[in-house]
Amino acid sequence: MTLDRDLPDSTWNRYLQLYGKHYRIYRDEIGIWTIKAKYGMIQPYSITKKLLVASYEFRSKNQKTFFLKRFKDFDIKITQEGVMGVSLCFNDCFLKKHVKELGIYRKYKISETELQRRTELLVKARQKKRDGHC
Repeated sequence: MTLDRDLPDSTWNRYLQLYGKHYRIYRDEIGIWTIKAKYGMIQPYSITKKLLVASYEFRSKNQKTFFLKRFKDFDIKITQEGVMGVSLCFNDCFLKKHVKELGIYRKYKISETELQRRTELLVKARQKKRDGHC
């Protein structure tokens, strides 16, 4: 059985890019793809066990307490807890079910008609700029 530490970096990056279709992902300062959330970020914890870790920083203790009360009945493991921050470990299927509770930012979905309308506006704006109108 392959351990997570033996997996190449490209495997870790591909794993989280699967979520890029539905959620906003970005690359952090050390090069790991992360899912953007309201209070922090979500990163892969173990690919072989399909676990993710969410690291959150809150503005107040009350905000953190209120956030954790939402998950008292769920199968979430608190891996690290500080005064204003918390790290949660959970299965990746939990992510799909509880997007709102985790505060994950979704990608915008634009309909075909809206995309066509925006394209037409962009063409008109470029035409005006090319003709010398402000």
